[in-house]
Amino acid sequence: MKTIRFFTLAARTSPIILVLGLGILIVTMTAQSAVRADTPSAFDAAADFSPTANPNGVWSYGFMPAGGLYTDFALYDLGGPAPDIPGLDAWRHTAGSSDPRVPAVAHNGGSSTLYAYGDIVLPPGEMHLHPGPEGQQTVVRFTAPFDGDFHIVVVFSVGDPPGGGCTTTTDVHVRKNGISLFDGDVNGNTSPTDSEHFDNSVPLIAGDTVDFAVGFGNGNYDCDTTFLDATISAGQAPAPTPTPTTTITPTPTGTPMPPSVGGVVRFYRSPDQEVASADEGSAGSLAWGQVLLALAIAAVAMSVAAGAWYARRRWLR
Repeated sequence: MKTIRFFTLAARTSPIILVLGLGILIVTMTAQSAVRADTPSAFDAAADFSPTANPNGVWSYGFMPAGGLYTDFALYDLGGPAPDIPGLDAWRHTAGSSDPRVPAVAHNGGSSTLYAYGDIVLPPGEMHLHPGPEGQQTVVRFTAPFDGDFHIVVVFSVGDPPGGGCTTTTDVHVRKNGISLFDGDVNGNTSPTDSEHFDNSVPLIAGDTVDFAVGFGNGNYDCDTTFLDATISAGQAPAPTPTPTTTITPTPTGTPMPPSVGGVVRFYRSPDQEVASADEGSAGSLAWGQVLLALAIAAVAMSVAAGAWYARRRWLR
């Protein structure tokens, strides 16, 4: 009799359980949709650059010491005008380098093309990374704002063209949470437009990081300007992989700037590229949402089972 009463009670309360379960499911899905709706799904390292905020949304600018681990990443603490190229913005560090200009991340945020050392062209919107004299890798870090598959398209290319006494010779890397996704090298001695490409979809959960890093390659940091074009997107159709533009040799105007003590450090230009992305709707739900969904499904299953049992008992009578 107790068993029959239990299932009778379950059958009578099943509509309430069903409504509660569906309510939890709807609230969970609505909350997740709101989070995604308020968060951008396409990110561009150059277009999003800020000379005043670090971290800057999903982007962080910093460096790792030679031989350093993923956990040794340190944010640059000095942002603003680059010390040797008027009009160029840069992030650097106030200590820890024998050359106060580098390692650095720099960006031309103005509307005019900048020129450096007579042979480097810096069009508006261009971004570059430069390693440090003690082997510091300069890093632009992306932190995933939500779970999902993110389509990452990256081009590293020569920023310091050959012909000026030296050229870019750097090692370049793409890493997820410190684990290598791609390693290569950019060498202007191989080609004045030498470049390395990474184009792939990478699953990330909120808080995962993707680093774009540049080291000094052959052990000499002189003339190691390396252009970075990095876009990350989710929920859009992929665009074609960009092709680096050819190097332009400008006619210098005015009095050339003298080289700084400690080696010539050149700055930059980078190729154009479009955003590529993962399939729409590929972002996964939050962990708490998955738990609530499981509870809702369990409530519905229990309601159906109890109702069926009770109906069968009454029919058999």
